[in-house]
Amino acid sequence: MSVIRPARQMTNQHIEQRAAKLLADFQRATGTQLMSPPVPIQQIVESHLDLHLMYDEIPQDEGERILAYIDPAKRAICLNTAHLNLFNDVIGTEAFTLAHEAGHWELHIFREANINLAPRYTGTGERFLCRANRNDPREYQANRFAAALLMPRYLVLAAVKGKRLNRWDIIQGLAGDFGVSKEAFKIRLETLGLIEVVNKSIQPLHKTKGIN
Repeated sequence: MSVIRPARQMTNQHIEQRAAKLLADFQRATGTQLMSPPVPIQQIVESHLDLHLMYDEIPQDEGERILAYIDPAKRAICLNTAHLNLFNDVIGTEAFTLAHEAGHWELHIFREANINLAPRYTGTGERFLCRANRNDPREYQANRFAAALLMPRYLVLAAVKGKRLNRWDIIQGLAGDFGVSKEAFKIRLETLGLIEVVNKSIQPLHKTKGIN
């Protein structure tokens, strides 16, 4: 029997709540209070979720890009060494990939089996591959989870307070603070209803007046 849940509908609110719960559980377990970015995603993955990180080459089909996979039975996340340059050169790629895999762990693995996954494991090397170009709702859900975990709403609102969100250099600077890409931070601001981008022009929304 598979340890990976089949694709199912999830509301964005549910995904946001699950990410917020993980971050709150981590802070409670470590006796810390995260008041500024970045979110320590590697510590969350390794120490709190008890997932082992490793690097190896993951075979890919032509035109396919696989950044990582999660192996539930081994409690392991493997990052694809074929994309080491991407991880090293593009800010936020590795962090977002780890948070994405954490999203799969939280949302798409049968959690009631986490204490002992072996009895459910098929023994066939079942892994959840992170395919960037795969049309699977679980990939969108994991991305949404990763964004909410790395850029929690309360930290984003605090970070943008008093700032004019109408310039790309400001967005870039904020993204650097959170350890994510400019594109990821831009999307997060859009998701939170703080900005709208039209023809590459940033338009702060009226909602931002409440946080200035």
